[in-house]
Amino acid sequence: MAGLDAFVVHLRHELRNPVNAIVGYSQLLIEEAGGGPLSESGRRGLAQIEAAGHQLSQIVGQILDPAAAPGCTISDYAVRLRHAVRTPVTSVQGYAETILDEVEGGAMAEDLRRIHSAAATLLELTDAVERLYLLRDGSASGEPGESGPTTAEIAQTLAM
Repeated sequence: MAGLDAFVVHLRHELRNPVNAIVGYSQLLIEEAGGGPLSESGRRGLAQIEAAGHQLSQIVGQILDPAAAPGCTISDYAVRLRHAVRTPVTSVQGYAETILDEVEGGAMAEDLRRIHSAAATLLELTDAVERLYLLRDGSASGEPGESGPTTAEIAQTLAM
């Protein structure tokens, strides 16, 4: 089980990178938008992105805590994670796209693209873990060695 715990901790770290990008860039843009060219709805959208980023951080921390969920398999983690991140990630992407339409060509556009990209990366990582455990060979066992991938195989997928 130690290998599984180590993998979950590694996965938590990998998922926090895009989450931190969402939070960081949204905070930066909120500061820049204070007196700038962004509409009030754009400012509210940035606040929603930041709030969703904080929600994602909590989700990743809570779900990927081996001590809080003893006996969980990677399959259990994958299903819970995928389900929990879907709505906030969709929110981040939607608000980023809406605000990007407003500021296209402006100074904020690149940071909004980074936020959108980080949300997509987060979703891709959770999808990869779920696919590896739930779709490989039609198995949902989630335990390494039981027709599911090993933690090394998943770590390799996460590194791509």
